[in-house]
Amino acid sequence: MEDKWLLSRLESVVKEYHEHMDKYLWHQAGRVLLEFISEDLSRVYLPLVKKRVWLDSEDPKKVMAYDVMYYTLQTFIRALNPFTPFLSEKIHKDFLMRFAEGLPESVNLTDMPMTVEKLMDKEMEATFDVLQELRTSSSHARNKRGVKLRHPVAKVTLIAVDKETSKRADSLKELLLDDLNTRDFESLLTDVMAEFTKLSVKPNYKALGPRYKDMMKDLVAQLQKEDAIKLRDALDQGKATMQVKGKKVELVEGDVEFEESLPEHLSYADSNIGKVYVDVTRTKELEAEGLVRDVTRRVQVMRKELDLKVEQSIDIVLHFSDQESVELAKMYEDYLKTETRAVTLDLAGPDREPGWKKYSYIKEWEIDDLKLKVGMTAIDG
Repeated sequence: MEDKWLLSRLESVVKEYHEHMDKYLWHQAGRVLLEFISEDLSRVYLPLVKKRVWLDSEDPKKVMAYDVMYYTLQTFIRALNPFTPFLSEKIHKDFLMRFAEGLPESVNLTDMPMTVEKLMDKEMEATFDVLQELRTSSSHARNKRGVKLRHPVAKVTLIAVDKETSKRADSLKELLLDDLNTRDFESLLTDVMAEFTKLSVKPNYKALGPRYKDMMKDLVAQLQKEDAIKLRDALDQGKATMQVKGKKVELVEGDVEFEESLPEHLSYADSNIGKVYVDVTRTKELEAEGLVRDVTRRVQVMRKELDLKVEQSIDIVLHFSDQESVELAKMYEDYLKTETRAVTLDLAGPDREPGWKKYSYIKEWEIDDLKLKVGMTAIDG
């Protein structure tokens, strides 16, 4: 899905680019290109295919990701060339020509890219607009509770604004589980549900007092017994009626206010596609998964500092400052070895000092309150 989406976005960008260039609106054309490379390619597509480029070298999913990125960059550079001729020439000669035969010796000898209509899929682009909204709003909900994106959450739920949005979100579920770093994702159309929010009614004394002076105490008591959802729906239609001590009372918009409250395990954010709820419940398994993601990220930094090839294997030791982190890491030991390309992995706690001399590169890290010392040796071949 992400490959089809990026190719469609690329063709839409090329089409918009030509529309601006034909009108001599060069600044608009340049802005379209910059937004595509920074937002669509860098912020959306690359994170979605990150795991695919770590697959075995001949895996079709990995090859397809590289094909899509190459085609995208080649098309983009040709459109960018009128704006940044030296940069475009550099990338064309030093990168694009290395991986394709028969390319002209200069980017200036290539054709300007034209729109390939058969690659355009407007429905796919609309679907990925939903993904980007979910990414932004779930991130905002996480920030409210101080939960980092690298730490997995139990569930993300979208209360969609309409059926079409809900359908698009459902089609993205497989991607969203990884992209939002959640164990489960669900899209619903129901507005207020007991498991998400509790809706309470608050009387507006300034509006009700002058009309129901002697009845205010009984009216307020009755409001607390009313079904808040039904009362709100009735007011949305114009007015609501209820019985107070056998007397009929009419309510209009402004007479009452509605307040939503969330249970402790949920965080919430609004978006253009609906309400997004994130279950931030912490379990031992989720804590373990979050820890190994933090550790993996730091090992990957060390691999980069050693300028190791993607497929190159290593021997590694992880020395934690507390025993609990060792136990959590053991729950995902196989994951750690796979993600870091480790042949041997030694997990040590504060009660044991590893043999550091056998490791060629050693570095200390701090992950919140945890101190982590990593030893690494690259395996030749």
